[in-house]
Amino acid sequence: MKKSIQISAIILIQFFFCTTIQAQQSEGKKDVIFRALQDELTRTVTELNHPEAGKPFFVGFYFTEGEYRNSTATLGAVTSSFSRKIAASSFRLMFGSYEMNDENFQETPNTEMVFPINIAAPIDCDYWGIRRSLWNQADHSYKSASKNYMTKKAYFAKNPSLKPGFPDYIKQEPVVLELPEKTNLPSLSQSDSLTRALSDHFKEYEGISSSHVSFSLLNCNLYLFNTEGTKFRIPFCFAAVDISATITNGGGEKLSESLSLISMEPNDLIHDNTITSKMNSLAEYLIAVVKSPKLEEEYNGPVLYTGNTSVPNIMEALFSGKDELAAGREDVANTPAYRKTQTQNNNNTESKIGKRFMPEAFSVTMKPRLDSYNGIKLFGKTDVDYEGTIPPAEIKLVENGILRDLIRTRVPSSKAAISSNGHNRPTITQSGIYSRLSPGVVFFASSESKPSDDLKKDLIASARSKGLDFALIVRPVVKNTDQSPSAFYMVSVADGSETLLRPVSITSGGGKMINHIAGCSNKDLVNNSMGSENSGVNYPPGYITGSVLGTPTSMILPDVILFSEMTAEALDTNVDKSLLPQNDE
Repeated sequence: MKKSIQISAIILIQFFFCTTIQAQQSEGKKDVIFRALQDELTRTVTELNHPEAGKPFFVGFYFTEGEYRNSTATLGAVTSSFSRKIAASSFRLMFGSYEMNDENFQETPNTEMVFPINIAAPIDCDYWGIRRSLWNQADHSYKSASKNYMTKKAYFAKNPSLKPGFPDYIKQEPVVLELPEKTNLPSLSQSDSLTRALSDHFKEYEGISSSHVSFSLLNCNLYLFNTEGTKFRIPFCFAAVDISATITNGGGEKLSESLSLISMEPNDLIHDNTITSKMNSLAEYLIAVVKSPKLEEEYNGPVLYTGNTSVPNIMEALFSGKDELAAGREDVANTPAYRKTQTQNNNNTESKIGKRFMPEAFSVTMKPRLDSYNGIKLFGKTDVDYEGTIPPAEIKLVENGILRDLIRTRVPSSKAAISSNGHNRPTITQSGIYSRLSPGVVFFASSESKPSDDLKKDLIASARSKGLDFALIVRPVVKNTDQSPSAFYMVSVADGSETLLRPVSITSGGGKMINHIAGCSNKDLVNNSMGSENSGVNYPPGYITGSVLGTPTSMILPDVILFSEMTAEALDTNVDKSLLPQNDE
C-alpha cells in the first residue's frame, strides 16, 4: 500500500512538471516572463505585511533576458569564440507612501552582519525560477526596508524641521509598452570570420608588436511590471568591433591605442567595408607617433579640439561635479552631525534655476525621444525610462546661458519638481540592466559660431598674444568614428605648420570647464557612445566585455571647439630598462 502511494505521488509530480513545461512552451517567452512578474507581484503585495510598517505600497519587478556573443582574433587566428544566455532579475520595493517612504534615509550603521543567499535568475526563462529569484530579493528587502521606514518615521517625528517639504516619490499614470525585439542577427560563425579577416590585416605592419580584434553583440530585453500598472518590454541591441594595437620603439617604450565601432544594427557592422581603412589609419598613426617628439615642458594656453575629441570635455562640463545639470537628492542621515545642521541644500544646481549659469552664447537642450539626426540613429533615444516615465519631446536645460531645468527622475529634489522628465536611464552591465540618472540625447549649441578655419586663426592669434611659439590641436586618429583615439599636434605660431606629438594629457587650468570655451564652429556632429563598464579590466573568455556595455548616450555638438587656458603635459611612456631582458655577451 505504501509503495503504491509513493508511485502515485511520483506520477502526480511528473504529470505536474510536464504540464508546467508544456504550458510554458505554448505561452512563449514573453508571456511566461510577464506572468511570473505579475504573479510574484501579487504575492508580494498581499502576503508581505509588517506588523508596524504594514504592506509595501510600491513594488516593481524587472527581468532581463537575452544573449551575448563574442569573437576575438589575433593575426588571423580566432582565440576566443562563445555565446551565452543572459538572465537577471531586480526590483524596487518601498514601504510607507509616495509622501514618505523608506528611501533617501541613512540610518546609523547596523553592526549586525547579514549574508543573504542570492538565487540566480534562470537563463531558460522558467516561470518558477523567475518567481523564486524575485521572491528571494523581495523577502530580503522587505525586512530591511520596513525597518528603515519605521526608523525614518520616528526620526522625523523627533526632528520635524528636517523633513523635506516635498514627497519622497512622484506618483504617475501607468504606461504599457511592448516594443519588438531584434531578430535576424549575424551568427557566431560570421563574427568569427570577420575578426579572423580583420586581425589578419595587421600582418602587413611589422612594427605592430601586438594586436587583437573582437566582435561583441548584446541582444536583450528588459521587462518591468509594477503596482501602478506599468508594464513594458524594451529591447536593447548593440554590436561593437573593438580593435587594439601596440607598437614598441627601440627604447622599450610601448604605445597602445584602441578603436571601437559601435552600432545598433549588427548586420550593418558585419558588412561594413570601411573597417579595414580605419584599421589602416590606426596602424599608420602608431607607426608615425612612436617616432614623434614629446612635449618637452608643460604647456599653458589655448587648445583646438576637432571632431569628437571635445566630447569628454563637454560631458564633464555639463554632467559632472557640483554644478551638473542633474537633480540629485541628498539622503537624510540619522547621525548627530546631521541633526545639528539646518535643512539641507539638496542640490547645488537646483537653486540656480532662472539665473545665469554659463556664458550667454550657450544653450543645452535634451531631445530624449529623437530617433535620428542627419540620418544617424541615436543611441540615447528613450521611449520610456527605467521607472516607466515617457519623457517629453524636448527639455530646455540651459537657454542663452540661463538655467531652466535639470534632468530628473521620480525622486524629487525640490518643491518645484512635480514630475520626472524620464532620465532614470538603463545602464547595461555584466550582471544585467540597471539604471542611473544620466542624459540621453543632448544638444549643445553656441549662438556665436564661426567657420572652423577662423577658429584655427583664433587659436594661433591667442597663442601669439601669450608669447607662445606654438599652440595645440587635438584631432581624432580615425575620422567618422564615434570612439577614436586622439592625435595631438603642435601648431607653429610662425607659419601654421603642424607637428605630430606623442600623447599628452590635457586638463583645464582651473575653474569651470564651460568657461574655458572660447569659440565653436558653425557645423555640428553626432557622437554616439556607451561608456565602458570594464575600462582597464581584463576578463577571461565567457564574460561580457567590450564597448556594448554602459549607458547609451548621444550628443550633438559643434565639430570644432576652441578652449582657452588649458594645461598639457606629456604622458610618461618610459620604461625601467633594468626590467627588460638583457642580452648575454
